[in-house]
Amino acid sequence: HLSLDDATGGTHAIFEVTGEPIAVFDAYLEHLHDLGLEGAPPTERRSGGVVVTEAFANVAGGDYVFLRLVERPDRPTWLWLSAGHD
Repeated sequence: HLSLDDATGGTHAIFEVTGEPIAVFDAYLEHLHDLGLEGAPPTERRSGGVVVTEAFANVAGGDYVFLRLVERPDRPTWLWLSAGHD
């Protein structure tokens, strides 16, 4: 559960992904959409074997969540979640 009603105005979390990376990313994004946040489809960039998938979701009033999935060959996969509100 992520609450955006914190005193700092934002939250950052980095998770090591142990499941299928894109399935985990999609599950987080789907949950955000279920909560009423909207956003553009994810984007993907590739460079030197690294795949970075990003998505941004927000809701009227200024609450937002940014997701970044980083997949590297033979290294752990990470999901960065950054959230905040105006």
